[in-house]
Parts: sequence; C-alpha cells; structure tokens
Amino acid sequence: MPERSRNDFLSELDAVLPFPDDRRSEIIEEIASHLDDAVGDGQSESSAQRRLGEPADLARDLARPEQSVWRVVAGVGAALRSGIGHWLYGYLLGSLLLLLGAIGAAALVQLMGALLGTGWSLLTADQGWNTMLVALAGTVGLYYAGRVIPNRVARASLHLERDVRPWAVGVTTMVALAIALLVVDAPQNWASVIALALAPGAVALGAYRPHLVPPGLRAYAAILVLALALPVMILVMSGSGTSMNVDVADGPHDRNLGQVGPWWPPSVDADGLPPIEGGGWSQMGNGPVLWSAAFEPGALAELHSLRLEAWHSDLATFAIDDRFMEPFAVAVPSRGDGTLAAAIDTESEPGVGAWQLVLTGVGPDDVRYVLVAGGGGNSTFTGSVWDWVTAVIGY
Repeated sequence: MPERSRNDFLSELDAVLPFPDDRRSEIIEEIASHLDDAVGDGQSESSAQRRLGEPADLARDLARPEQSVWRVVAGVGAALRSGIGHWLYGYLLGSLLLLLGAIGAAALVQLMGALLGTGWSLLTADQGWNTMLVALAGTVGLYYAGRVIPNRVARASLHLERDVRPWAVGVTTMVALAIALLVVDAPQNWASVIALALAPGAVALGAYRPHLVPPGLRAYAAILVLALALPVMILVMSGSGTSMNVDVADGPHDRNLGQVGPWWPPSVDADGLPPIEGGGWSQMGNGPVLWSAAFEPGALAELHSLRLEAWHSDLATFAIDDRFMEPFAVAVPSRGDGTLAAAIDTESEPGVGAWQLVLTGVGPDDVRYVLVAGGGGNSTFTGSVWDWVTAVIGY
C-alpha cells in the first residue's frame, strides 16, 4: 500500500463509505481512534493503515453485515425516485436552452436571408426536427439522472458506489434505450432517429463524468435563459410573415403532372363540366388521409384499375418532384352513388415532406391516365425509431 497521510486515508474511506452522513462520521472517528491506539502501541502509521487494508476494501467489510435483499430493493426505489426528479429538472433546463438556441438560429438565418435577399429560413413542415429537439432535451435529463442513480442505489443498499455503478448504469441505459427505440411514437426523420438512439448513452456519461456541467448551474440559469429567449422570440415574430409568389401555369398540365402520366382526354362533358371533380381530403391527427371526389354518370365507363396515388412534391409549389418515378403510397378508391372515396397513408414513408394526391385510371389503350389532381399537404413519418428503421430497410 503506498504511503499516505492519515488525513488522506480517512478522506478516501469517508468518500466510499455507503452510510448516511452521521453514521460515516462515527465510523471515521472510530477508525481514527483505532489508528491512534495502534501508533500508541508502537506501530508505524503506514503499518496500522496496512493492517486495516485499502479504504475501499475496509468500507466493504464494514457495510457487508448490514446488507440485505430488502436494502437492494430500497436502493432501486431510491434511485427511481431521485432519478426521475433529476431527469425532469435536466429535461426542463435542456428544453429552455434548446428553445433559445433554435429561436436564435432561426432569427439569425432569417436576418441573413433578408440582408442578402436570399429568403433563407429554417422554417420547415418536417415535425421530425421537433422530435429531435425533444430527444436532445431528454438527453440532458438522462445525464442529470445518471449523475445520481448509482449514488442513491449505493447509499440505500449499503454497497460501494463503484461496485453498483456498472449494473445500475447498465440497467438504466437498457430501459432508456428500449423506451427510446420502441415506445416513443412521434414524427421521425434521420436527425430524430439518431438523437433518440444516442440519448440513453447520457446515463453513462452522467455516472462516469458527473462534473461536465458546472455544479453552480441551478434553476436561476433556466430563468436567465427564458429571459434571454423573450427578445429573440420577438425578433423572429417581427421578421416573419414574408410571402412567397409561386408562378404556376394555368390549365390541367401544371404541377409537373406529366411525371404521373397524360391527362384523360375528356376534360369536360357535354355541359362543359369536368366528368370527375373534387379531390378534397381531410385528416384527423396522425390517421390516414381521407379523400373523396364526385363523378358524372358514365365518366368512368372506359376506365378501369382506378387508384389514388400519393406522390412526393415540392414543399413550396406542391409540384410533383421529378426525382421520384413512382408514388410512395397507393390506395384503391371505393365507388358510391356518384362518389369516389379512399383512405391513404401518407405518414408511413420515411423522407416525405410534402405530397400531392392524384387519381389515375387505365384507359382502353392500357395507358394509365391522370383523372383528378389536387389535395396537396405535408406529412412526416410517424412511429417509433424501430418503425422508421424497418421502413427504411424495407424501402
């Protein structure tokens, strides 16, 4: 055992003893008295310390008689209670910090766009970025939880923190990973998937590197962040509201629909009305898009294999994106009394930001024609990280 002073020996022992503060003080006094007696009997300080053993081994020996299964259960309960509280604090603090950062970045980009005349903006319809921000805030919460969970398990179960840390961190990380990958059901994109997959690692970071965040960072820091965020929010709101003029060609052949196919030749009937009209849609929450249209008698007589197709489109103009040669979702409409109706899923395909609904049908020449076009909207893949990964692999 290397030479060390009595104060260093007792300090190391005090740091690892898994007892409440008052009990630790009593034990330290007893050990100091024992060392005094040993030195008084003619032993050297180093010899007396050597007989007691290393501080960690001595702490284990002192705690072992009082350890039990029930204390381990109590340790798990204490860790859950304290871990959830510290996670909540870290999550709220992380949310405020990220809110300030996101608003500041949006304001800066928008200001630069206005100064340079480029129209730059961080505004997006992809809600997966919101999920990413929430995941990052949750990561901060997991870091704070990781800082206290091993200590709470150790103190309540009377085990050394260094002994319980590996399995406490391992179990907590696995539970957090299962929740992040399988339970969290939210809009997803590549950034949110990466953020959720990496978030559980913050538990180990907090447990093994607890001093990355300065100890003095407390609730007043969150209040300061909120105070700073307010003027930035006002700046963003004052700079918003810009309009965007889109030059869309008149007539049925706009929005790059040639990518889908030719228009069905009878564009109007004898009364000058379109044989199929409508194409309106609605959506409740994250459910499928409900589409409907009306058709005149005989309008579908020469057509078969009708289908409603969802195509990737440009977010600004809702023109069909010419990078994609096929629709990403298809539904077969049902026929009613002069009506067509279909439910189509636009949120199970990764990477879709904007879409356009197109009704097509096969004519007597076996060519698939465009019958009705319209009803564009925005969507983001919704599901768990596992759902996103399996969808990408399947894609």
